[in-house]
Amino acid sequence: MHENPIAEFAQFRATFGGHPLKDLTPEYFDWKFNHCPGGPGYLHLTFDGPVPTSSAGLSTRFARFDGQSVLVAEIGDTYTDPNYRRQGLFSKSVTSCLEFAHAHGIELVYGTPNEASLAGYVNKL
Repeated sequence: MHENPIAEFAQFRATFGGHPLKDLTPEYFDWKFNHCPGGPGYLHLTFDGPVPTSSAGLSTRFARFDGQSVLVAEIGDTYTDPNYRRQGLFSKSVTSCLEFAHAHGIELVYGTPNEASLAGYVNKL
């Protein structure tokens, strides 16, 4: 059982290197997935025993369409440990996020994938 998935994710995320514009602390990810303006988000992690192997997450927001506020989510934080690539984990994680969005009334999911994840979205999803 994983007692603190946010902390485990922050540590997993840190293995992919820093980012000059992003805070990579557990506190940031706690806010992103548990205290975002649109309400709680969703973080999907896969594990090989105690070792995180892949991730994807949704952070919720409100957007205005035709003068109405609607619940939307940004998908991101898609990472797969290089030792676990080519096993369908990216697709599994993203699909889990989309299922969560559908079940929770999120009307639109959008993303801004980087070069590493764009091919997975285009070719697999």
